[in-house]
Amino acid sequence: MIEYSKDITWKNGEKKLPLFFRFFEKKAGSNALVVYLHGAAGSSMFPYYNGMSIAKKYSKHAAHFLLVSDPLLSLADELRVAWYTSPYQEEAIIINIASEINNIVSKRGVEKILFVGGSAASIPLIKIGRYVKNSYFFIWNPQTDLTKYYVGHISRWASNLKVDETLLADLSSKESTRTSVNFKECFEEKSNYYSILQMFKDDFHLKNHAKPFYEAMTGKPALFHPKLSELVLPNVLFHIGSWERPIITKDGLVKGHIPPRSNRHAEVILAFVKHNDPKRVLTAKFFRKWDV
Repeated sequence: MIEYSKDITWKNGEKKLPLFFRFFEKKAGSNALVVYLHGAAGSSMFPYYNGMSIAKKYSKHAAHFLLVSDPLLSLADELRVAWYTSPYQEEAIIINIASEINNIVSKRGVEKILFVGGSAASIPLIKIGRYVKNSYFFIWNPQTDLTKYYVGHISRWASNLKVDETLLADLSSKESTRTSVNFKECFEEKSNYYSILQMFKDDFHLKNHAKPFYEAMTGKPALFHPKLSELVLPNVLFHIGSWERPIITKDGLVKGHIPPRSNRHAEVILAFVKHNDPKRVLTAKFFRKWDV
């Protein structure tokens, strides 16, 4: 494993941010690369990565792995989620990540890429599809507009990125896509394929993120049920599942914002590596087997 970084210019050249990567090489070579982006950080440690244990284990015999840390978390310890997104040259972060991935593809003879992440990682994962090809995306419980998230996280993001109320109001407008996903534009690269999974009991994300996503993609009202699986575009599978039982708190609250366990990640990774056309394997039927 090697860790390295490069500085990216941010906020019209006022500041440089450190973009950190951890690369796990499959020594025998591989035509597959697995890329992990993270959602909310579980600690104030920077750089922060998701997918470490998976990468250590499966880079030995399955694929190369690249883990990417959100450079915006370097701005403050209190900032645990920033969506790899800034209203100042916001695409620069995504473009630099894509550039590094395309560099690895060229140098290592990679023929296919699997992107993995959920929740707050969904915005950058969906956006990066505009800059890569021949990629498969495994995304769960997606956030598609950071201004529709919990107020505390938005406030810390806005405060540390110096986003004033006027700019934040502009970002929250229906016309803005600077902090949200321009849905259909992001899926225009037809060599990419997306499996977007949503827990049925994750009420907050169903209402605020899955619903507008589904309605924008299909033009239909979102009448969700726990067995819904639909190709909302020829290359986008939207799947509602119940891969974990929701957590019931002492106060009786239901928490359903739960990622698939690591063994589920392994199933997807191994299917991706093994098959020349993963979308023929990673279907609604494949994911429906996870339901409990």
